[in-house]
Amino acid sequence: MAMKQNEKQLTAEKLREFLHYNHETGVFTWAKSVGQRAQIGRVAGSKVPSGYIKISVSKKVYSAHRLAWLYMTGAWPENEIDHVDNNPSNNAFSNLREATKSQNAQNRGNRKGTVSRFKGVIFDTQRQKWVACIWLKDLKKNKRIGFFSSEEEAAKAYRSEAEVLHGEFFKVPEYQR
Repeated sequence: MAMKQNEKQLTAEKLREFLHYNHETGVFTWAKSVGQRAQIGRVAGSKVPSGYIKISVSKKVYSAHRLAWLYMTGAWPENEIDHVDNNPSNNAFSNLREATKSQNAQNRGNRKGTVSRFKGVIFDTQRQKWVACIWLKDLKKNKRIGFFSSEEEAAKAYRSEAEVLHGEFFKVPEYQR
């Protein structure tokens, strides 16, 4: 992921002039007053509808998880930042890790409009069977894992394949546990 335009202008040193970051809680507070709402010691930022925390520094808006990475490492992340627990507002440093777009995509649940309740499972109407399949990014194609008589069996097969393929980034959606 290329550095975002606004990220080129903010350094770790400049960030630390404006904000304090508690790496255990993931909360940013203002280190200096820069306006009516940004008073020393006050919690910085606000939660947007997606659940992420956004913070405005020098009239530019940043994602708190990316600021946390900059604050702790001294450099902007080269890739995306993954929230290990899938909670976009938990910016504790132990909950953040750098991830490729593909790795970070493992957090997503099933696509809207699919028949199955499970990620990686579709129904083949011609065969009247459930199909487990997984996207292979490097090959840019779906791999069919197999046909199954039950949706649950197909989900189990998908889960096994995904665990091997995605390693530590594999996550089971909450509804699928």
